[in-house]
Amino acid sequence: MFRMQELIYRVKPDVIIETGVAHGGGLIFYATLCKAMERGRIVGVDIEIRPHNRAAIEDHFLSPYITLIEGDSVAPDVLDQVRSQI
Repeated sequence: MFRMQELIYRVKPDVIIETGVAHGGGLIFYATLCKAMERGRIVGVDIEIRPHNRAAIEDHFLSPYITLIEGDSVAPDVLDQVRSQI
């Protein structure tokens, strides 16, 4: 996590794409960095985002930094959705 934090701070990306959301801890971590840098946002992609995980992420105060996309991260339609967020 520390190395990712250093890398993100150095690069200052406009968008971070995370595949494999699970419970959303990584998304929140990255959103915290974006808020601290006042720059960037996160796109989280997972083949299945469970309703309680989606609700927790969407209810989090950092949710404005996060976009969730449900589907197979290598499926053409999902890739199109991700591209539309960049």
